[in-house]
Amino acid sequence: MTSGLGVRRLTVWALTLAAMLAVAAPALACPVCFGESDSPIVEGAERSILFMIGVTYTVIGSGVAAFVVLRRRSRNIGTKEL
Repeated sequence: MTSGLGVRRLTVWALTLAAMLAVAAPALACPVCFGESDSPIVEGAERSILFMIGVTYTVIGSGVAAFVVLRRRSRNIGTKEL
């Protein structure tokens, strides 16, 4: 047996979902998806991706360089006579 409250709750959820899908506007695709690959938006997106890649490698490279410097300093401290 199903309770009337469970069926009512399921019906409310189903109607709410159907109403949200009915009034939702279709998503608009970017200019690349429409085939306009020479637009300024696409060029800006390409440049921003390159910038983000550059920043990522700069941060990672700086971290690696810091560890290399620390390792060299620790080796130099170990070989010096006190």
